Amino acid sequence: MPRQHLRAVSRDDPGALIRQRIDDVVAAIRAKDIDGVMAIYARNIVSFDLGPPLSYGGADNKGRAWRAVFAAYTGPIRCTWSSTIVCRSRPA
Repeated sequence: MPRQHLRAVSRDDPGALIRQRIDDVVAAIRAKDIDGVMAIYARNIVSFDLGPPLSYGGADNKGRAWRAVFAAYTGPIRCTWSSTIVCRSRPA
């Protein structure tokens, strides 16, 4: 999602921003919000998917794939993220 939509997160929880971004993209998928979904991708992404074409180069091509998914589903899209484990190493 655009940065102005990001909620404040605690500095005491380094995984909070990651979990927030996951929640935001799940909400964007459910809402068929292409801008919200595309906010997680870098412009030069290379993405590998289950259906043909099996890979996409660049955010524009990935965006076209998401638009096709959204167009294929006339009703609501159910999307869940079942678990997230955030690990970090501590400086010595």
